[in-house]
Amino acid sequence: MPLAVKLLNVAAIPGIGLPKAGFVLQLCIGEVGCLDSHNLKRFGLSASAFKLPKKLKYDTALRKAELYLKTCEELGGCEYLWDSWCEYISYLYPKRFEGRNHVSACHVEYLIPTYVEK
Repeated sequence: MPLAVKLLNVAAIPGIGLPKAGFVLQLCIGEVGCLDSHNLKRFGLSASAFKLPKKLKYDTALRKAELYLKTCEELGGCEYLWDSWCEYISYLYPKRFEGRNHVSACHVEYLIPTYVEK
């Protein structure tokens, strides 16, 4: 299945758009990346370019997904987007994070719950 179709399938989940779908695929298969509001601002991109209105035709949605993938690659790819995003967030919130590795580690803590036997 083409990556753009995978991206659209995840984006079809209610409440998930292309940026969150890109993040999910980043976590699951190590591809794509997340163009969230921080990355859109950092790279001077328009959020509307990646919006998927409910009545959008499939062909148009697929083109938007392909544009999203192309944009992620042109910006440096999944790993670069993650590493530079973590660095940026640690810079924005220095009182909360001790650096980019702390930002990244927090995601692991939030996404992978630790169960403790009682």
